[in-house]
Amino acid sequence: MNSLDISFEEAVKFVNNGNDSSKFSDDLKLKLYGLYKRITVGRCVEMGGTRPFFLNKVGTSKYDSWLSFDNLEVDKCKQLYVSIIKDYSNSD
Repeated sequence: MNSLDISFEEAVKFVNNGNDSSKFSDDLKLKLYGLYKRITVGRCVEMGGTRPFFLNKVGTSKYDSWLSFDNLEVDKCKQLYVSIIKDYSNSD
C-alpha cells in the first residue's frame, strides 16, 4: 500500500467516524461522494447504470457528482479527496 492509499484510507476514516463531518456543506458532501464512488466503484458510465428520474433529487445529485469525476484517474481522485479532508481538518 503506497502513501496515497494510506492517506486516502485515513481521510475516509475521518469522514466515517463523524469527526465534525456533519458540518460539511451539501456541495462538499456531494463532491466527496462522487470522488469516493469513482475511487471505489469505477467510472459512472461503466458501473452506474442510468440517471435516476429527475424527481429523485438526491439520486440525481449523487449520480451527477459521480459522473463528474469520470475523466479523472483514480490516483487524482484520491489526491483530491485527501486534499479536501486535510483542508477541512486544518480549518478547525
